[in-house]
Amino acid sequence: MKWILFLVVILLPVFGSSQSKGASNPGYMGKHFLISAEGSFSGSFLKMEEYWFKYGGAAEFVLGKHFSLGFSYMHSSVETSYFPMSDDCYSYPSFTFNTNAYSLDFYFYTSKSIAPLGSFFRLQATYMRNYTNDFYQHGVLAYDKDPYSCLTYAPGADSLRSYNIRASIFYGRKRIFYNSLVVSYGVQFGVTVFNPLTYLVKSNNSYTKDNFYKATCYENFFSSFIVLKASVGGIW
Repeated sequence: MKWILFLVVILLPVFGSSQSKGASNPGYMGKHFLISAEGSFSGSFLKMEEYWFKYGGAAEFVLGKHFSLGFSYMHSSVETSYFPMSDDCYSYPSFTFNTNAYSLDFYFYTSKSIAPLGSFFRLQATYMRNYTNDFYQHGVLAYDKDPYSCLTYAPGADSLRSYNIRASIFYGRKRIFYNSLVVSYGVQFGVTVFNPLTYLVKSNNSYTKDNFYKATCYENFFSSFIVLKASVGGIW
C-alpha cells in the first residue's frame, strides 16, 4: 500500500501540470472525479468448471483531455479444492481462498475520445494479498493416526498468507447518462509476477507452505489472465 500512495503523491502534480497546458478545464461538463462499483468475471481455460467473480470499486480523477489517474480495489473469495494438501496427520481437501487486490490505474483515452467519455486503455500495477483463515478447520484425520497424538488447531489460530504483484492492461468504453451516471465495460489482460515473499504464519510445515504457494500462483494467474469487467458509478 505504501508504494501506491508514494506513486500517487509523486505523479499527481507532474501529470496535473503537464496536462493543464493542453486543456484549461479537463473533464465532463466541468466534472473531474469519478467513483464506481466494479465487478468482473474470469475463467480458467484449463478446466471449464473453474471461474471467478470479483467485486470492488474504483476512483478516477481526470487530469487532461486524454489522461486520468486512479486507484481501484477488488476482492474475491472462492472455495477451492483443486490443490488438496496434507501433513503428517491430516489431509485438507478444500479451503476458502481470499484475495484483496489494490491497484494504481493510469487511464489513456483514445484520440477520438475525451476523458472520461469514450474508449480508453487502463494500465494497472496491482498488489495482491492472498489469505485463508479456515484452512485447518477442514482437516481430515488420516485413518492410521491417533487423534490424541496429533496437533489440533483452533479456528483462525494458524492462517496462511501470500503476496503477488500483477501488471495488466484493460481496454474499455465509458458512457455517461443523465450527465452523472457513468457505465463502463471492457476486457482486461493481466500477467501475474510471482512474489517469493509467501510465508506461513506460526507454522514450520514447509510442505503445506509450498503447496499453498502453488495454489496462490495458480489462482492469481488464471483469475487475472483474461477478465471481463463492468462498472457503474457517478461523476462529480
